[in-house]
Amino acid sequence: MAKDKATDGTRLLEVARRLASTQHALDKAIASNQCLREEIREKDRALAEERRRAKIVEARVQSELEAQRALLEMIIANVPAGIVVCRGPDLVYELINKAAQKMIPSLGMRALGKTYAEVFPETAAVRLPELQQVLRTGEPVHYVDEPDRVRRSPEGPLEQMYVTSTVARLLVSEEQENALIFLFLDTTEQVRTRKKVEELAAVAQQRASALQAVIDNMVDAVFVCDAEGNITLINESGWQLLSPTGDDVARKTLADIPDLGRLRHLDGRPVAAEETSLARALSGQLVVGQQAVGYDRSTQRDIYVRTSAAPIRDEKGQIVGAVAVVRDVTELTELDRLKDQFISVAAHELKTPVAMMKGYAQVLLRGGGALSPPHRSMLEAIDRGANRIDNVVQELLDISRLHAGSLELTMEQIDLSELARIVVDRMALTAQKHYIQLVKAEPVVVQGDHDRLEQVLLNLLSNATKYSPQGSEVDVAVTVQGNEAVVSVRDHGVGIPKDKQARIFQRFYSAHIGTPYDFGGMGVGLYISKGIIVRHGGRMWFEGDEHEGATFYFSLPLS
Repeated sequence: MAKDKATDGTRLLEVARRLASTQHALDKAIASNQCLREEIREKDRALAEERRRAKIVEARVQSELEAQRALLEMIIANVPAGIVVCRGPDLVYELINKAAQKMIPSLGMRALGKTYAEVFPETAAVRLPELQQVLRTGEPVHYVDEPDRVRRSPEGPLEQMYVTSTVARLLVSEEQENALIFLFLDTTEQVRTRKKVEELAAVAQQRASALQAVIDNMVDAVFVCDAEGNITLINESGWQLLSPTGDDVARKTLADIPDLGRLRHLDGRPVAAEETSLARALSGQLVVGQQAVGYDRSTQRDIYVRTSAAPIRDEKGQIVGAVAVVRDVTELTELDRLKDQFISVAAHELKTPVAMMKGYAQVLLRGGGALSPPHRSMLEAIDRGANRIDNVVQELLDISRLHAGSLELTMEQIDLSELARIVVDRMALTAQKHYIQLVKAEPVVVQGDHDRLEQVLLNLLSNATKYSPQGSEVDVAVTVQGNEAVVSVRDHGVGIPKDKQARIFQRFYSAHIGTPYDFGGMGVGLYISKGIIVRHGGRMWFEGDEHEGATFYFSLPLS
């Protein structure tokens, strides 16, 4: 029993030791767990701090992103360039800024959510494949000053506009479809301005070319020099005036002009270099109608010239050159002289018949009763005077009509030989002091005005008898030469001086005026006769020398 008690005590001690050991291990485990908990709490606190800091950073980043988004939206909204974003293969409009809406009203806010084809049905068939190609390949496209027609308002008309644009692909996340961004500028004003500038440049070039063509083709000579007096431009007429043979007159100055043109004053004094119109214009003078005598190398004769010149000034008013226009007024000078001669001749021609008519009329007025034979004779003289005046007036009318190109012809088939025979017979009766004969009359028919051709023949025969000695022969012939009928009137009179032959067909010109053979007349018969023949499509000319008579010809086309 005691043994059993001892055993139980031992067991209790063992149990107590074990319990103590377990308690100790438990205490150690509790202590260790306490440290672990403290460590976990420390880590939780650190994690919480990290989370707090992360939230602060996230908030700051979000704020910056929002600010950047707001800035981007403000830029997109207010940038003068149009910006449009379309997404997906159908290109659905997702973003349209104000500039785009203003430039292209059809891109209003109502276009958002619609496809490209819905917004632009007119151009979708052509443009949509190009845009889808950009969406697939990523290769951007550029359009420069592309023309388009848009309505600025829903009810407005279609207007022309020009757009420069770039279309590029926007890469987004896999969850979203790719998009296209359109960036474009309205370049309508720039294109219009450029076209206006181009049009103005073309007009300026056209005007410059036209001015150059006018200058090159002017009958008047044009000379331009710089401020130093160097000749910088001479038109074709100027070259002909100075050097018709092609001699080199380049690099000439004002000092060379008087010698090249052999310029002289009207009184014969040489023109000095400083007296030329260009030199005077360089000094600031405006020269109008300066007259001088020059020398035409092509005709080898003196000519009268009238020059006007003006200085050329820059935008500051400084003289940088001068321009002169030289006109050959030789013909005008000659016409003035002829006009004076005509007035003198016409006055002389009209004075006598008018005086006769006036004198005899007064005699008749002082007479009374029945007309006596002398009175009748006076009336006949008045009639002759009136006829003479009528002839003068008729010649003046013919001259006027020829000069104006209004001489009318009554064309008919005419036997030219028969007409010549009739005129010769008539003249033979009135000019009995000369032997007028038709020496040859080949049968020939022409188309012409009977009265006018008769007038030409009468005038040639009248001249032939007027300037031929009494008893001399005047021969008329009608022949056929090729495709022409030729009529000739040959006399054996005083002929025509060689130095006057070139002007024999000019109006109001008489080769014998002021000579013993000046038998009066206005000097218009040959001018009128040649004008009539030319109007018939023919020619008139003459042969002969002074004191050897003359032969006048005219030809007409065969009918």
